Amino acid sequence: MDMKILRESVEAERLIASAQEQAVVEGEVALPGSMRDAARILHTDAQITIGAAETQVDRLGMDGQVVFHVLYTQGDPTRIQTLEAACDFSHQMDLPDVTPRMQAGLTGEVLETTAQASGGRLLLRAVIGLGAQVLSAMPISAVRDLTGLDALRTRAQDVTLCRTVGEGQSETLLREEYELPTALGVVETLYARATPQVSDVAGGEGRAEVTGSVLLDVYHAGSLPDLPLIVTHHTMDFEQAVDLAGIQGQSLQAIPIVRDVMVSSMDAGEGRRALRAEVVLGMRVTAAQQERQTLLMDAYTLSGQDVALQTQVMPLHAQNAYAVARESGKLMMVLPEKSAPIGTVLAAFVHPTVAARERIGGRMTVEGALAVTVLYLPQESDQPTSVQKEEAFTLTFPCNLPQDAMLALTPLEVEAVGITSDRVEVRYLMQLTGAALITQPVPVVMDAALHPPAETRPGGMVLYYAQSGETLWDVAHRYRVDEAALLRINPGLEQPRADRAILVYQRG
Repeated sequence: MDMKILRESVEAERLIASAQEQAVVEGEVALPGSMRDAARILHTDAQITIGAAETQVDRLGMDGQVVFHVLYTQGDPTRIQTLEAACDFSHQMDLPDVTPRMQAGLTGEVLETTAQASGGRLLLRAVIGLGAQVLSAMPISAVRDLTGLDALRTRAQDVTLCRTVGEGQSETLLREEYELPTALGVVETLYARATPQVSDVAGGEGRAEVTGSVLLDVYHAGSLPDLPLIVTHHTMDFEQAVDLAGIQGQSLQAIPIVRDVMVSSMDAGEGRRALRAEVVLGMRVTAAQQERQTLLMDAYTLSGQDVALQTQVMPLHAQNAYAVARESGKLMMVLPEKSAPIGTVLAAFVHPTVAARERIGGRMTVEGALAVTVLYLPQESDQPTSVQKEEAFTLTFPCNLPQDAMLALTPLEVEAVGITSDRVEVRYLMQLTGAALITQPVPVVMDAALHPPAETRPGGMVLYYAQSGETLWDVAHRYRVDEAALLRINPGLEQPRADRAILVYQRG
């Protein structure tokens, strides 16, 4: 009889390429003041937004935008001003085996920012980190089974595969108004940082309902001589609907993206002042389905021609992991030498860089360096100044993420208090956002054929000591005998052990 090959199209997503790269984004903008007035930079901040991505032959193209916020003084050294500038960028990644219309997942973070005033213009520079994972959703034509030979033995494996079955995007404008205490003396709102967090995703009938909150850190100019900069914190709740194309799936994952933040304050009458905030919030939702597949793993014959399998090990998508966690931290910072003694601390900024991480159980410990900027009024001075220094940090977050997950740390609600004239205590809330596309290497049989055996063995009894990791199937395959026959002449044998010989009767 002839061997028959049963093929089947397996719905699976394969990880084709994964990469992390750095790029530099530069921009230039005119300062609004007179060129004769020197500008003094106090702090530079930036946020990144990743836009569209397109897979090409052996390449991935992406674009995005970096929005800079610069705190500075110019002309009047006691008045803190802000400047916002958006710089577009495009980046190409060389990724072998990538082809058009593959799925690409992107991440981006700002690693470092600088601003320099020169000739009435502000020169901006940001180092950004970009990550990409590219999947192929093309079905795999795999050998599911072999039949037609009486002496044929086959072994199958059950694997759990995950694939994206639905997705959708939406954008909404969030508006909120907050009352600012009169005692703060706010005269102008400078800018704000917005950090979103999803609390729940519910789906049904082709739609996902996403709920969560946006935390706003808002920076204001003040009228009080000893408080020219004021920081307030606000929360903006949201409920956002996203239409999904495809089927519902077993699990939904929502990733929020802040597209724009606009804040302003105005007189609300009777000595009150109101803050108005608008956040353009984008939301991307994917629906995933996990399915068990039975695939051919191995095959051999007991006599005559043997089976040769053409097997390809593929990294198949097994699971999605996504987590958001927050943890508080604090540090004691000693000012650099020759710094002006502290009079009043106005604000502090921290920028984390991850150097190491360790997963233990359901917790992730992250270590690295914090670039700390403290903005303050020196003693007996009304002219704000700032100092920068790096401090080590270690934080442990409750989250169930794999060791190699893509992590992003976002500082929230940073507060600073002057302890002495040269020491500052900085407290902060750090948000960890982690995502991982978990794959498993699966040997997929692509083809099979019969061929003469590699060697002719004499018949008789053999004592065999199994190698580490070998199973009963492996021993039976090695000697082309039936597993049941091994068990009959080796009573009590369940699985091979290195310290116990296995009696094998092989035919000549």
